[in-house]
Amino acid sequence: MRSQAAALLVSEPVRLTRGQAEVVCDQFYETARVRGWELAAAAVMANHVHLVVGVRGDPEPGSLLRDFKSYASRQLNLRFGRRARWWTEGGSTRKLPDANAVRTAVEYVLTQEYPLVVRRNSGERPA
Repeated sequence: MRSQAAALLVSEPVRLTRGQAEVVCDQFYETARVRGWELAAAAVMANHVHLVVGVRGDPEPGSLLRDFKSYASRQLNLRFGRRARWWTEGGSTRKLPDANAVRTAVEYVLTQEYPLVVRRNSGERPA
């Protein structure tokens, strides 16, 4: 299984440092602010991220993910040197059906194991 995954790699795997994770998280909140979205919670781990985003209307979730990754990549390139790829292609983009599902998702994001950075609402760190 591991050798199959390694064969699919198009570049070296990325493991974010704490400093890189902070830049990524800050940029996620800035992207949400500029777009008029509510980023309810974010957790950045060394090898993946979790976001809970509130958006008006019914936009394509893949376009939100693309924006978050694109702007975060730009900041990482500016601060830490250019990489061909910071992210894998795609990602989970589940729509949450109701307020209870949103609360559950926020709690899940805020309680990740081994996060480098965890924030909720307007970028505040959880208490």
